[in-house]
Amino acid sequence: MQQPDAVDETGPTDLARAAREEGAADDSLLRAEGFVRGFRRLWIGPEHAQILISVYQFETPAGARKNFARFKRASDTKPPPGAHKFAIPFLGPSQAVGFAGTAKGDSAAAAVYVKGLFGVQVICNGPRLPELQHRAIAVAKAQFLEL
Repeated sequence: MQQPDAVDETGPTDLARAAREEGAADDSLLRAEGFVRGFRRLWIGPEHAQILISVYQFETPAGARKNFARFKRASDTKPPPGAHKFAIPFLGPSQAVGFAGTAKGDSAAAAVYVKGLFGVQVICNGPRLPELQHRAIAVAKAQFLEL
């Protein structure tokens, strides 16, 4: 079930909020990458399974690629605890990366990619890890086709 905007900080995302979501001390990196705006949407299903999609728009495709490259470097240096990487089959590694794992009893899978002016993050949480990776890829592909 789609959740209303503002549930768990969903809805429109401005520069300041995007910087906070990234855990950045300020908005200088996003500003340098040409961040324009963003939006987050949340769905909650059976067994409290969740799908969270974040889409950021940048001024140029180069800015979106720069943002993705920064994310990828950070995740290569410090991957999420208990996570393994997986490929996003419809995109190459220079455009997309996936993570899945379980930590402290919580399972999640994320697909992060760049397409044109947009940076997209799809996070799927739920009780069973094997399903989550497939769900993250399917939702990411559906969003990719919409952009």
